[in-house]
Amino acid sequence: NAGSSSYHQNNSFNSNDYLKNTYSSNVSYSKTWRTSNLSTNLRHSQNTLNKTVNLSLPELNYSINRFQPFKELNQSSKSKWYDNISISYSVNAKNEISAIDSLLFNKESLQDFNNGLKHSIPVSASFKALKQITVSPRFKYTERWYFNYINKSWNGEELNTDTLNAFKRAYNYNFSTSFNTKLYGMIQIKKGPIRAIRHVATPSISFNYTPDFSQERFGFYQVVQSDTFGKTQSYSIFQNGIYGSPGRTKSGNISFTLANILEAKVPTKNDSLNTLKKVKILESFGLSTAYNIFADSMNFSLIQLNARTKLFNTLNLTFGASYDPYSISLDGQRINRFYFSEYYKPGRLTSANATANFSLRSIAKKAEDTDYSNYWDYVDFDIPWNININYTFRYNKPI
Repeated sequence: NAGSSSYHQNNSFNSNDYLKNTYSSNVSYSKTWRTSNLSTNLRHSQNTLNKTVNLSLPELNYSINRFQPFKELNQSSKSKWYDNISISYSVNAKNEISAIDSLLFNKESLQDFNNGLKHSIPVSASFKALKQITVSPRFKYTERWYFNYINKSWNGEELNTDTLNAFKRAYNYNFSTSFNTKLYGMIQIKKGPIRAIRHVATPSISFNYTPDFSQERFGFYQVVQSDTFGKTQSYSIFQNGIYGSPGRTKSGNISFTLANILEAKVPTKNDSLNTLKKVKILESFGLSTAYNIFADSMNFSLIQLNARTKLFNTLNLTFGASYDPYSISLDGQRINRFYFSEYYKPGRLTSANATANFSLRSIAKKAEDTDYSNYWDYVDFDIPWNININYTFRYNKPI
């Protein structure tokens, strides 16, 4: 669906065509193989008021399904820990331009196409340690291919920015691993309606590391003088890249989560065998926080709490809260002092939310043989109905 900025205004007798000022088109193709997938798109959009045209010629995505290379090579009947290593691959490519319609296909505009490719290779594994702990390491490598880059220079009076045509690689990677297990506890009760209480706790510790790719050894960022006073600025040579630049923030987060399930065992009603059934007291209760080992101060993140349960098999209850482990100053700014050292509490409540909802509906009656000799037998007075009620409470106190 395309047209020039003046065609309909000069030739159309249809008011809708005359007033229309936006057009868009899309042609797509996809194919799936046993182990991989391909999709391509040609996109177009234009605005006849400002005469701009946006083209994507083409946009391509190709991916290889996750596979286990070492497991396929292992000829032994006994499995090894490295058999669980999984690898997948994907590549994305784009070639885009935004220009005035009258200048779209001349020699100058063809040089303004913004293009690139992005390769992603995630590697993951999962294996047991000490029989009870599941270890799940992950590594992701991303590489971008660009055919031009930015170079800035100070000429003594002003800052110049040039686009240089050359092939450049921009890569980044990160590593993470997690350790989790399950702990079970049971309390037996001899008397009363509750015969036992069962607690399942799932603690998990994970570590995520991402380097700072603005370091000089990578060559992705440059420093240039920016004014006559000698001030400098750091910039990415891929700042105009269609897939962005590698990050410049170093992070190393240690995260901790604790998930809990609390169940009760109660006798089954009208059961002469005195069998027990499980009733969930808390469907979930979780706690999570993180610690950044590279932060200069206030390394801990907010402490998050969440809970969910169901009462009488009808009423759903959810709860969430955030606590800040650090105190605030008199003007409301976070400071590097633990809240516990002043108030002997683990954190300062900053937000909370709670939701309660339930639904009721009519019970469908069984169909029975009916004599329709009477007119009123055709009328069904048992109209199905349902009621849904939801209540949500939110609390915020950032300072």
